[in-house]
Amino acid sequence: MAMLKTTSSTILCVEDITYFAARLHSNLRPVYQVDIAIGATIARKKLIDKRYQAVVLGSTLSDEGAAKLCQYIHEEHPKVHILCMVSTAQRSRALELLNAGADNYSFIPFDPNDTKAKLRAMLRRNTAVNTTILRCGDLYIDTGRRIVCRGDTMINVRPKEYLLLERLLQTPEQVVSRHALSHYAWGSLTDWNVSIDVHISLLRSKIDRPFQTRSLRTVHHIGYKIVAES
Repeated sequence: MAMLKTTSSTILCVEDITYFAARLHSNLRPVYQVDIAIGATIARKKLIDKRYQAVVLGSTLSDEGAAKLCQYIHEEHPKVHILCMVSTAQRSRALELLNAGADNYSFIPFDPNDTKAKLRAMLRRNTAVNTTILRCGDLYIDTGRRIVCRGDTMINVRPKEYLLLERLLQTPEQVVSRHALSHYAWGSLTDWNVSIDVHISLLRSKIDRPFQTRSLRTVHHIGYKIVAES
C-alpha cells in the first residue's frame, strides 16, 4: 500500500458546523497540515495570526458569509488560494464565490480525491512565483514568499503593513509620500491621513523597536522613508 506524503502546506478549513469541519480535517490531514475555524470571524483572526497556503470554505457557511470571506482573503491575503465546497444544487453559489475571489470549487457530496487534486493544482502555482528580494541594510522582504526579515529573524506583519514596507523598500533612502503609500496599499486615498500613521506606527514596532534600530523614518508633512542603519 502506497504511503501518503505529507506536505509542508498549511490549509485552513472554515465551516459554521463543527461536524463538517472535522470531516474536512480528517480527509485532508493525511496530506496537509490542517487547521479548523468555526465561522468567518475566527477564520479572519487565524489568517492574521498564521501563514496559510490555502483556505477551504465549507458548504455550511452562509452565502453572504462565504462571499465576504472570499473577498476579504482576496484583498488582504492575495497569496492565499481559496477552494469552495458547494453542493451540486448550488451552481449559482459557486459562480458567486468565484467572482468574489475564490480560485476553484469542489462539489458536495464530498469527494476527497477531487478536493485534494484541486488543492494540489492551486498550490503548484506557488512554485512558479517569481521572487524579488527588496533590501535596505539587514532589513529585507522576499516578495515571492511575502516574508519580512531583519538579518536571520523573520518578522510577522499584517497585509497592509507588508504592502507599506514593500513600497518603501522599492525606493530605499528616498521619501515616499503618504498619498503614494495609501494608493499602493489601499488603491485609493480614502482615510489615508489616519490609516497610514497608525499602520506605520505598528510596522515600526515590529521592524525597529525589537532590534533597537531606527530604519523607518518620518519626514514631517511629507511621508516616510527606509534608511540603512550605519
